[in-house]
Amino acid sequence: MIKDGKTILFAETVYTPGVTSFRVKLPAFRLIVTRQSSCQPELFKYLFVDRAIISNFPQTFSAEDILTQHNARGNAEKAIEEIKNGFALAKLPCAELSANAAYAQICVLAYNLVSLFKKAALPADWVSYRIKNLRFRLLCGAALVVKHARNTIIKLHKDFTFLDVFERARWAVLSPELSGG
Repeated sequence: MIKDGKTILFAETVYTPGVTSFRVKLPAFRLIVTRQSSCQPELFKYLFVDRAIISNFPQTFSAEDILTQHNARGNAEKAIEEIKNGFALAKLPCAELSANAAYAQICVLAYNLVSLFKKAALPADWVSYRIKNLRFRLLCGAALVVKHARNTIIKLHKDFTFLDVFERARWAVLSPELSGG
C-alpha cells in the first residue's frame, strides 16, 4: 500500500484474546500489522515503525479498507473543532435551550455550506483551509463595496493576490451545475 508517497507493508491474521476456558467461545478479531520505514534512518535507532490494529470489521472489508478507515478516524474531531472555533459554537449565546439548538443548527449548516463551497468552487489545495484562512485570503483583501443604482459591486484591487481564485470561485458559484438551474 502506498500512502503519501511512502510504501507501507502490512500483514493480516486472526487474533483471539486469551482463552480462559475451552467452553467459552471468544470472538475472533482481525489483527493488521503495518511496517513503514523511518523518514531518516541514520538518525534513529530503528529503521522501521511497526503498528498494530485490531479490528472487528467483517471479512467483506479488505485490509486496505480497514487501514483507510483507521487512518481517517480523526476527521470528526477536526470538524468539531472547526465548528466550535471557526463558526463560534464554543460559547452558546443564551440560556434558552431552543434558541441554543437553533444557533447550533445554523452553525452546522454554515459549516456544511462552506465545505460544499470549498469542494465545488476552490482549487484542490484550498480544500483543507479552515474558515479563518478562507476569510483572510478571499474576503479581507483590499476591496471596496459600492452600492449604486440598486446594485452592490465589489471592486477588487488590481494587485489582489488571489484574484484568479476569487474569480474562479465566483463563476463556479454562479454556474448552473451548482445552482441547480
